[in-house]
Parts: sequence; C-alpha cells; structure tokens
Amino acid sequence: MNTGQLPLNNPEIRSIQMAENLLDIYATIIATSCYGIVLVKAETGQIAICNQQFLMQSGEKAQNLIGTPIWEAVPPELKTRTKTIFNKMLLKDEITGQQHFTGCNNASCYLEYSSQRLNLNDEIYVQIIIKDITRYIKREHSLKASVTKYKIKFNNLMAEYESTRTQLKEYSHKLHEMTNAFINAKEDERKIIAIELHDRVAQDLISLGHQIESLKHISAYKDTADIGELAKKAREALSSTRDIMKTLYPISLTRYGLIETIAQELNDFEATSNVSTRFKSCLTTKLDPAIENTLYRIFHEALLNIQKHSLNAHNVTVLLEKKGQTVEMKIRDDGDGFNIQNISGKEPRGLEIMRQRALLLGGNFGLESFHHNGTEIWVTIPVDSLSA
Repeated sequence: MNTGQLPLNNPEIRSIQMAENLLDIYATIIATSCYGIVLVKAETGQIAICNQQFLMQSGEKAQNLIGTPIWEAVPPELKTRTKTIFNKMLLKDEITGQQHFTGCNNASCYLEYSSQRLNLNDEIYVQIIIKDITRYIKREHSLKASVTKYKIKFNNLMAEYESTRTQLKEYSHKLHEMTNAFINAKEDERKIIAIELHDRVAQDLISLGHQIESLKHISAYKDTADIGELAKKAREALSSTRDIMKTLYPISLTRYGLIETIAQELNDFEATSNVSTRFKSCLTTKLDPAIENTLYRIFHEALLNIQKHSLNAHNVTVLLEKKGQTVEMKIRDDGDGFNIQNISGKEPRGLEIMRQRALLLGGNFGLESFHHNGTEIWVTIPVDSLSA
C-alpha cells in the first residue's frame, strides 16, 4: 500500500470530488447561455470557469484564461478599473454596471455586467454575467443624435418663426398706420369737396332760387308757368347738393357720434317714406373715428339702396353691437329681395364699395337676399384694427 495515497473513503477525497462535480454541473448550466458568464475565485481573483460566450467576448481560448486573474483577461485600458470593480464585488452580494472600451478597428464597445457572490463547498466565488450592449448603446446614441439634430432644426424653425412673426407685427403696424393715413386723407378730401359744394354750388343754387322767386314779381313773368317749374328744379338741385354734401362729409358724425347720426337718419328716412324703422345699439364706448366713419358709410349706402331698389319694403331694422373684439352691424329690410347671382359686376349698386370699406379695416362683409323675403347685410370690423 502506497503511503502517499489516501483511501477512497477519506472525507477529504469526497469533498474534492463533490466540489469538482458542482463545478462541472455549473459549467454545464452556463454553457448554453447567450450571455458571457465567468466564475472567479474570490480569494485570488482567478478565473475558475467561463462559458463559450465569454471566450468570444474576450477573444481568448479557455486554456489561456483558466487560472488567469480576471483583470488580466480584459483589454489593457480596462485593467485597473476592472480590478477596482472586482474589489467592490467582494464587498457586496450583488453589483451592476457598464464598461466601455475600444475594440478592434478602433470600434467602441460597451459591456453591461452584473455580479453575484456564490458559496460552493465553503469556497467563495464571484459569478460575473457580461452582456454585450454595443448595438443598443449605438442605437441609443443614434437616436439621441437624431433627436439633437431635429431639436436644432426645430429651434431654428422656431427662431425663423419668431423672426417672421416680429416682421409681420411690424408690417401690420405699418399697414395700420398707412390705412389710417389713407382713410384720413380720403376724409379730408371729401371734406374739401363738401365745403366747395357748400361755398360755390349750394350758394349759387340758393342765389338762383332767390332770383327765380323775384321774377314772379315782375309783370312780364308773372303769368308764366315756367317760373314755378324753374323754382321747383332749383330747390330739388339744392336738396340733392345738400344730400351729396352730407354723404361726403356728415357733420353730425363728428359732432354727435355714430349712434346719434344713425338714429337721426333713420328718423328722417321714416319721415319721408312709408317705411317703419327700428334701431338697436348695444355699444357703450366710442369707437375709433375711422371705424365709425366706415360703419356710417356702409349704413348710409345701404339706406340709399333700400330707398332706390328695395320694392315693397315696409320695415328696416339696424342692429349695432360689440362681440368680443369686433363690432358688428346688421341692416335688414322686408322688401322683395333679389337673386344675388344676378347682380352685375358693372353695376354693384354700392355693394362692392361697402365690401371694400370693410376689408380696408380688416373686417368682413356679407349679404343675404331671397326673392320676396327681404335683404340683410352685415359687416364686422375688429375694434383694434387701427390701434397703435
């Protein structure tokens, strides 16, 4: 009997065999894993077992790794860090983290690791599971780069939008100033024409009327019927001239405002026609003079159209109210109405003029008319259309 040999029933032999069997079983279990797995002795840091996936990750053969310290089985740039991480693994039951290194062809590689301490037959091992996450990290970087790219593009677009918006505000302000100046210039021109009509034509017609009346007292013309007809035509011409003056420059609008002027004209219209009028206003504040001028012009033109073209009209209703940041005016009659499609472009009857007046102040104009069912026009104008 060889004294250097131990009997087979020796407890130490059974313990070693059991340990070897456990390691064999462990190696079999981890062999088919899709992750790299390595079992490291806690006391020495040497690799005890590793699977094929780990060998592929490290690029080494099994015989070159078994017994090698774990920090010697990694790229040189990771050696110091790996040793530090392994020491942390010895202090905690579980630990996770990531490693980045430069692989072949200077390509960036990323690994995710997790560790767990195991006790096999009273010997402590550290199991390290390694997952190659290079593809996911690169995809994440690509997504971040795309997000950054589109974020920069979005910010540039927003900057352009804000710049354009600022320019539009400036242009809008200039347009408002030009519109206001244009309307004021137009009103000044109308005023000058109205004054000229008053000082020249109207005064001449008044003088002519007086001269015709004086002819009645001259015996040579006393029995002439034409004198009365001439006097009538002179009065009619004077009345028409005054109507034109009123249209060109409504003095009452400047003196009393829009509401009083509309109310007075409706009363005059009712007194000289067989039409009943109704006026309702919900305005509580005075509007910009240019807006009041525009609304009055549209109202006056609509009233003339009713007088000239609305047959069998017995009622006229005017509504003036403020809705939010706009002022709205509606004018309705119960006359015969007409087919809008039949309106000639060459004979707008003032409708196109009314529309243009509203559009000039950024407003809207609408018309509804049905045969034997009356006509309604409406206009809306922003109350701040001429604000600074």
